[in-house]
Amino acid sequence: MGILLNIMAMLGITVENPCVCVSTLSCARTHRPTFTTISRMVLFKLLVAVMVVACSVGAEARGSSCSDTKHLSFYLQQEIGLNEMIMVPVARAPVNGTATGFGMQMVYEFIMTQTEDRDSAVMGYVRGTALAVNNTAAATVFVVNNVVHMDFNGVQGTLSQQGEGVFTDSSWEFSIVGGTGAVRMGRGYSVGKPISGTRTPSGRFHVVTILRNSPFVMY
Repeated sequence: MGILLNIMAMLGITVENPCVCVSTLSCARTHRPTFTTISRMVLFKLLVAVMVVACSVGAEARGSSCSDTKHLSFYLQQEIGLNEMIMVPVARAPVNGTATGFGMQMVYEFIMTQTEDRDSAVMGYVRGTALAVNNTAAATVFVVNNVVHMDFNGVQGTLSQQGEGVFTDSSWEFSIVGGTGAVRMGRGYSVGKPISGTRTPSGRFHVVTILRNSPFVMY
């Protein structure tokens, strides 16, 4: 109680003749603020003070404000059998309505380009895994974990993404759960949308997807 009162005094909170309780039953009834109320006031002020300091320090280190919102879009060049491979075979055959067996895991490294053209400027890579979890679902569902590696126009950093995707849908959404480098501690979401799918001269299936990280916030 003495430490709490000292903190309260530092924060400008004063209480006359506080009631010191040995138990809830021995404390006399009073209209003065209770210990619980005072504690909440103190914790609230401390929390606000810590948040302001942390935000100010982070913003000063980055040279930006605490609400530094970024937008990023890029195209993924996916070629099945070249930069996307089966890492773990299926554990069970596909159920009705799905195309991929339960438990199959893919590993991939997709090239990020500035436009839909595979020969456009390379912005980085998306590396990760996708696990087929369509045991009872009426579509082929993948649980995805990947890292977006950016190295373009002087911007270097990574964004970590995770989520569930049905890639036969018109779009899908992943959570951005962290970042490093120029996008350190990024949070937000990304939306993917298929653009095209064609056969290459070698017979592989080439898929182009646009991915928009919009918005994500650097705290």
